[in-house]
Amino acid sequence: MPADFRFYDLRRTGHTLPTRSGATLKDTMVRAGQSTEKAALIYQHSDHDRQKEVAGGPDQMVWGVREKAREQREKAAGGAEVVQGAKEV
Repeated sequence: MPADFRFYDLRRTGHTLPTRSGATLKDTMVRAGQSTEKAALIYQHSDHDRQKEVAGGPDQMVWGVREKAREQREKAAGGAEVVQGAKEV
């Protein structure tokens, strides 16, 4: 263990890692025996890598929705390509 290690530091780890794996704030509060969000947030931290993950989440969601919509359009068209804006001659 590092010379400056404190068991107190494990509280931060105990709050941060579960939230990174999907636990809610309430989940971490119950596990740590805390009754207020303020107390729980003192120990929960976010680093640069996590911020990159968070920023990428909405982008992945948008691309997923767009792909699903494209697949549904193709299925509705019977596999034929849908052409919009074509004029009849």
